Amino acid sequence: MDLINSASVFKATIPSVELLKTHLAEKPFVDPMPSEASSIGFVPRESGELVTEFSGGFAFQVRIDEKIVPPSVVKAEVEKAVKKIAQNEGRKVGRKERKDITEGVVMSLRAVALVKTAVIACYYSTKDEYLIIPTTKQRFCDVITSILIEAVGSIKTQTIHVSNVKQGLTTRLQEWLASEGESEAFGDFHPHGDVSLTDGSQKLTAKMVSLQTANDGLQEAIKKDFRVTSIGLQDGDLTFRLTHDFKFRSIHNVFQDDEMEHEDLWAHYASVEVLIISAALNKLCDMFGYKPPVDDESKEGDE
Repeated sequence: MDLINSASVFKATIPSVELLKTHLAEKPFVDPMPSEASSIGFVPRESGELVTEFSGGFAFQVRIDEKIVPPSVVKAEVEKAVKKIAQNEGRKVGRKERKDITEGVVMSLRAVALVKTAVIACYYSTKDEYLIIPTTKQRFCDVITSILIEAVGSIKTQTIHVSNVKQGLTTRLQEWLASEGESEAFGDFHPHGDVSLTDGSQKLTAKMVSLQTANDGLQEAIKKDFRVTSIGLQDGDLTFRLTHDFKFRSIHNVFQDDEMEHEDLWAHYASVEVLIISAALNKLCDMFGYKPPVDDESKEGDE
């Protein structure tokens, strides 16, 4: 069972569980109105709880509904309207009028558009104060942190972002390759799976299954200014891909114990995965020399 397959992690100060439940209840999910492009709100888990505790932390769920309005359809409908005006009135449509037509088309399409729904379970480590949002989509992270700030009223969230990770990963991979896997360039981590690189115009992916096979090609690519955009890493039972913007993808806990009896299997795995991911993140921060941003770079809600 893998509950967290990808992750964007934030440093966050979140109030107690009981207080959080009260705040989240004030921002429930409601279906988007016909004119709205999207809607976001908090929804309970299968257990019926808005906030579910587990050893070492808690979790809550956010639902995001988005209307699917393809730009190509909007463009086609606008062109139809513009053409009709030209034929019926014998004039060209100006920029402002075209903008008004476009807005009207979008509004009408939203009323009949299909809705795409995403329910995202977010996890929080009370010890490390890490908010783990299991997605690498920045727009989802932005709306989730924003509605959390709106709900709680006063909360700080800081993006855990290490400057120059791309260059750092490239330098460390180069050192690791040169030592044929003997160096400690990645600290407690070991390259695993594959690595992706780019020079800005071309992309290259190499499997790390056989170091001897990949070594020469990777070193040659780095000499030609290819830089690592993501790399698979392993730390004990945990494997994942670290991206150049410090996000986690393809997270997998190697050790599985689905056959073990637990009163709440979900709570058990939530606790284990949050603990393992938090520990890995702490090691990465130490490895890259991460320093928290100053207060004015954090996001904070009003009292």
